[in-house]
Amino acid sequence: MKKVLLVATALMIGGMFNLVKAQDNHDDVHTINFTIPSVTLLDIESAGSTTLTFTATAPTEAGDSLTFPSTDNSLWLNYTSIKATSTTTRKITAVLDIAAPANTTLKVTAATATTGFGGRGTTAGQVSLSTTAASVITGITSCYTLDGDSKGSQLTYQWNRTGTANYGNLNADTDPVEVTYTLQDN
Repeated sequence: MKKVLLVATALMIGGMFNLVKAQDNHDDVHTINFTIPSVTLLDIESAGSTTLTFTATAPTEAGDSLTFPSTDNSLWLNYTSIKATSTTTRKITAVLDIAAPANTTLKVTAATATTGFGGRGTTAGQVSLSTTAASVITGITSCYTLDGDSKGSQLTYQWNRTGTANYGNLNADTDPVEVTYTLQDN
């Protein structure tokens, strides 16, 4: 009987110990997980169409050359970037799907973004576009440029002939060319 009483007393004391252990006290702790996703978003904005049309003007006087339009600055790059690591920087590249018409050159300048916040990058200045990707903005960290026309980085295009030495090789042409911009890690 003493053994049964001793075992029952031990179980009762152990149960009370667990009750005391499970009781609330003056403080407690819990965990909160924070997740910030990596983001790479880019689009081209305009007050009108994002399709540009450059037309060289035929001379009206015999002996004169074609006149090429000087510039178009109606497009804007809007972008949002949350970089993956503290050492990551990003860049925006531009590439043509096919070459500009023979004996002409297409150049673009992506201006430094003045809207938005964060590390919006540095312009590469005027860049000649080709079928090989070229950096137009570098050193982008985590940022956003705001959305819409007149926000982000203004694009200024210039289309011209490559020089008078190649004038004899110009041909009448109306081929469309697509420019692809990509926001990517360096």
